[in-house]
Amino acid sequence: MTLLVKEPHAQDFDSWSGKSSSRKVTAPPVACLVRRVDFPDYYSCERKSSMNQTIVTAIKEKRLLSFTYDGYARVVEPHCYGITTAGNEAIRCYQVRGGSSSGKVPDWRMMTIDSIRGLTLTQETFSLPRTGYKRGDRGMSTIFCEL
Repeated sequence: MTLLVKEPHAQDFDSWSGKSSSRKVTAPPVACLVRRVDFPDYYSCERKSSMNQTIVTAIKEKRLLSFTYDGYARVVEPHCYGITTAGNEAIRCYQVRGGSSSGKVPDWRMMTIDSIRGLTLTQETFSLPRTGYKRGDRGMSTIFCEL
């Protein structure tokens, strides 16, 4: 779903707010910018909300996650969940099983949430953060949850 939002030009805002003019203006400016705002559909919001809770639970309880990513079934130990410096919602995880286009398993991964399919919280647990993990992940601009 797309919503078009009208916003006043910055130069017009000053004139109708009275900041740069002594005359009294009673109406907002007519000239506006139109900004496109995309909203995900209802299903996408529901899916993401459920996924977020699953990821947070996995990190807090140190439980493995299984899912499909880029066409490969994967099993990972989630260490950090947040927003990357590129602005994508993602998890920093250590992949312990499954496939990968690089062929490197086990290995560290940064996986975007939008590309995860069939997310499942497993009963399998891990005890400690993997070697190489550092709290306050520098690849994240915002961290929601971490070990």
